[in-house]
Amino acid sequence: MLWAVLFKIKIMRGGYDLYGNYYPNANDALNAELAQCNEIDNRLNREKMDELERKLHEQQRPSNEEEIHWLWEKINQLEERISILERRS
Repeated sequence: MLWAVLFKIKIMRGGYDLYGNYYPNANDALNAELAQCNEIDNRLNREKMDELERKLHEQQRPSNEEEIHWLWEKINQLEERISILERRS
């Protein structure tokens, strides 16, 4: 029985973080665990933000028809410039 009491006191004195690192002081273990939880939360939030930014970028991208129309306009502009340059020479 004394062994169980001593064992419980030893457990209360120290603690472990999420990755199994032992800390002699329970508050240090708790602080380490909270910091690790915050790090995990931040990583998950960054991943979610990246996904939302990617979806937003896809929504703002012009449709294929708009892009083709824009390319045709550029081609026509280049052809006009080429014809002007050919006339000058």
